Amino acid sequence: EDRAAIGLSTDIRVYSQQLAKFAAQAAGGQAEAFDELKEVKETIQAHLLKLQDGDPQEGVPSISKNPEVEVALNAVKDTWAPIQQAADVILARRAVVEDLNATATEFQDKIPLLQARTDEMTQLLATRGAPQDQVYIAGRQNTLADRMLRRLNEVLQGGQTASTAADGFNRDAAVFGQILDALQNGSDEQGIRPIGVPEARNVLSDIYGIFQELGQYVESITTGAIDLIDVREAANTVSLDSEQLLEDAEQLSVEYAEQAGRRTFPSLAAAVGSGVNRDGFAGNAG
Repeated sequence: EDRAAIGLSTDIRVYSQQLAKFAAQAAGGQAEAFDELKEVKETIQAHLLKLQDGDPQEGVPSISKNPEVEVALNAVKDTWAPIQQAADVILARRAVVEDLNATATEFQDKIPLLQARTDEMTQLLATRGAPQDQVYIAGRQNTLADRMLRRLNEVLQGGQTASTAADGFNRDAAVFGQILDALQNGSDEQGIRPIGVPEARNVLSDIYGIFQELGQYVESITTGAIDLIDVREAANTVSLDSEQLLEDAEQLSVEYAEQAGRRTFPSLAAAVGSGVNRDGFAGNAG
């Protein structure tokens, strides 16, 4: 019986380290990690239930038959509770995380084309004698595109700056679109004249089309960022607390082993009670 209980507590030690890995991978959008996280979480939960209530088929005694290890088991359960909750947060947001990462990848893949066409437009403006301020404004669009990529990466990494990065990403995308409109139609408010170079206007139309495709991703990225922040925080909780779970499960294994040792080598009192005296000889019958 003790051997079965030791085996379960040893398994929990091993699974505690797998939890941290799978939680981080799931938060990063790896689809298979969600399945692995779910499986490990459910296995640990099942192991703890067996240690608490017993499992006659596997020869695991209930904790009521091992009161000496109850404190150690409760320590494991207390450490496990926030880990389980954090894992549930990650698993519940699987669709959001996968969609956000897929959307972000599509956004990142289209930015180089947007920047290449913007460079082409800026060169045309410069070589066709467009006003210098117009050339500068057109070229500055690529700086905005670079900043959108950087902020998107911050969003995907999570952490304390993710929320601010999501707001900045949304704002940069809005400014990029406003400047495109101003270059197309002019804007007294922004002090931007419409592009007058025909070749540059043709390229601007292409940029418009690319940005419209990107625009459909901006809202979903900004909205999904909020959920991703929760998921990243949950993954951090799993990572930090899994070390404590490892230690607690190790202690539980030790205490089950000590309990087994006490059963193998009865106490002196038990030996005396069975008719063996302090010198190790059988007591006189008379």
